[in-house]
Amino acid sequence: MEKAFTHSLPRRNRLKQKRLIDQLFESGQSCRQHPVLAVYGEFDDAFQVGFSVSKRRIRSAVVRNRIRRRLREALRLHKADWCADLAGFKVMFIYLPHTEWEYAAIARAVSRILQALHKEKADRDKGHEKAPPP
Repeated sequence: MEKAFTHSLPRRNRLKQKRLIDQLFESGQSCRQHPVLAVYGEFDDAFQVGFSVSKRRIRSAVVRNRIRRRLREALRLHKADWCADLAGFKVMFIYLPHTEWEYAAIARAVSRILQALHKEKADRDKGHEKAPPP
C-alpha cells in the first residue's frame, strides 16, 4: 500500500542539536528574503530545519511563539514542493523585524528561500555532472 504524503514536520527533521547549529553558523551560507533570514549548509544526513525569533527584537513571548508557529506552518505547507529535493541541507530560519508581520508575507519569504535553495542545489548538482573525469 502506498503511503500518502503528510504535511507534518516530524522530530527527525527538526534542528535541535547545539553542535549542528554551531557548525551551521560557522560554515553555512545565508539567504535573506525580508522578513526572514535563512542560514543553511549542506551536510550528509537528512533535511533538518530550525526556527528562531530574537527575544531582544520581540519582547512578548506570546508574539514570539506566534511568529515561530507561522514560520513552521509556512515551511510545513511548502515542504511537499521543495524539501524532498533538499536532503542533506540544514536550514535555520531567523525572523528579523521588530514587529509582527502577517502570515502571507512570512509564507512568501519562506517559499522564496526554499526556491533559492532548490535552485542552488540544482546548479551545484549540474556542476558536478559536467566535471570531467580524472
